[in-house]
Amino acid sequence: MELTRVRFDGSDDTVIALYIDDKLEKYGDHYHNKIEHFLDGVEYGLQLAHADFCIADWIGYEEGLKPDHPLVVSVTNGNSPPNTLQEILDSIK
Repeated sequence: MELTRVRFDGSDDTVIALYIDDKLEKYGDHYHNKIEHFLDGVEYGLQLAHADFCIADWIGYEEGLKPDHPLVVSVTNGNSPPNTLQEILDSIK
């Protein structure tokens, strides 16, 4: 199982999405959803269960998701992130 975290840093808001095996599992922001706590809990729970998993590097600003990127603008304005990680990767090629 592979967990990938994607950070959509907009000009006014930041949304973080969790993809498990390339499929969107959950997303939210810090203030409303406490998403960082959720991600920490998922990782801790998998460790307790001795699950076979790895955490991929973050995908975000450095990889091409700049504040003016259409996906970042869309997600930070209240729309859902793409359902698959591949959609994000294709958009930042």
